[in-house]
Order: sequence, then structure tokens, then C-alpha cells
Amino acid sequence: MKHTQNSQSSLENNDFVYTKPGTCITTRWRKSGWIPASEDQAIQAKWAKYRELATRTLADLPADSLENV
Repeated sequence: MKHTQNSQSSLENNDFVYTKPGTCITTRWRKSGWIPASEDQAIQAKWAKYRELATRTLADLPADSLENV
């Protein structure tokens, strides 16, 4: 693990930031620009599309496309 091998040099380079137990890490991620999937409109739209595809039935298809099967 990088932070345990070179703990002193990591502290000097600021590569490793200690986070005490019980700290909400998402606060730090949000400051870096991270958006949770529950709030990201693009991800929500993608999964809404897949949920819709999973609920399709043969009744949803045009009648002429079933004749060629």
C-alpha cells in the first residue's frame, strides 16, 4: 500500500490524506467534483431506458414485424 510504505514522503508530497473513522468521505469526493449516481441526470436517464426495455412485451412491437419471425 502506497501510504504505508512511504508514510513520511507521502505526507510531504500531500499524496495521502488521513481521514478519521466515521468521517463522511462523500463530502471530500463532492469537493473534487464527484456527483453521486442518485443525483446524476445522465445516469438516471440511462437506467430509466434499461428499465423500460426490460418491461417490453410482444404487444409493444408493430404487427408487421412479427410476421417475419
